[in-house]
Amino acid sequence: LLGRGGSTLAGAPAPLGATALPDGGVNLAVATPSRGVSIVLWSEDALIGGRGNAKPSAEHELSPEEHRTGDVWHCRLTADMLKKGNYSYYGWRVTEPDGPRPPAAPPAPP
Repeated sequence: LLGRGGSTLAGAPAPLGATALPDGGVNLAVATPSRGVSIVLWSEDALIGGRGNAKPSAEHELSPEEHRTGDVWHCRLTADMLKKGNYSYYGWRVTEPDGPRPPAAPPAPP
């Protein structure tokens, strides 16, 4: 869903990190003064196939107007979004004054 015209919901700035929601979705929040943030998602298949060098399955640039509260960037992914993309892992891509830094792929599952 994401990366193909999908979008994220605004979510909440607290708590920081990943929080499972009662409806099966997840709220994601990170504290950073960066000028731009994207949520990066990987499916388990992408990680296993990438052998530690996996390309993200999806990425969505967050809007500061909708996804930023102070220095906390946040978004909510619904259960449908997670299921359709088979997303199991996430990371953040932050944009610093000298440009974006690539996200490190999470470790492959055992």
